Amino acid sequence: MRIYAAKAAEILYARCQEFKGLTPQEICKQQNITFMLSNDLMPDKGQIVWTPPPVSYLITVSAFDKKLRSDFIAYNELAHYFLLQKHIPAPLGSEEYWITEAWCNNFTLAMMLACFGVDIMPRDNLPEFFNIGAELTDGNAIDAAIVKRLKKYLEGREISPELEEFCNTFQKNSSK
Repeated sequence: MRIYAAKAAEILYARCQEFKGLTPQEICKQQNITFMLSNDLMPDKGQIVWTPPPVSYLITVSAFDKKLRSDFIAYNELAHYFLLQKHIPAPLGSEEYWITEAWCNNFTLAMMLACFGVDIMPRDNLPEFFNIGAELTDGNAIDAAIVKRLKKYLEGREISPELEEFCNTFQKNSSK
C-alpha cells in the first residue's frame, strides 16, 4: 500500500481543494452518489457500496450519530470513493487497510476543519501529511491521535460550540 502513498496524497489533496467548504451531502450530489442515513448501521459506522455496470454508488452512515460525527464518517467514505475511482485498493481485513484508513481520516480531518475555516493542509510533503496515523490499527488509538491533532491545530484559536462538540466526540471515543 505504501507504494500508492504519493498517488493517494495527490488525489485526496486535489479533492480537498476542489470540494473545500462543501458538505458531504453536497459532494455526493455533485458526484451522483446516493447518500443515505441508515437505522441498520451501528453508531460510528458508514459504508460505501457500488453496483455492477452501470455503476452506481451509495454512501450510508448511521442514523444514530450526531450530524458532525455522521459528516466525518461520510467524508471518510468519500475519500475511499475518490481512491477507488483512481484504482487504489482498500484491502479490508489486512494491516494495509489501516494505511488506507489513515489517508481517508486525514482527508476527512482537512475537510471537516475547512468547514470551520481552519486550513490544516500543508503546501508541501503531502504524502507525509496523509500518512499520519498509518501505524495505528485500533479504533480507540486512532480517535486518541485525532484528539491530539485537533488540540494542536486548534491551539490558541477561538472555537465555536459546534466545533468543540465535534472535538469532544473523539475525546469520548478515545477514552473508552
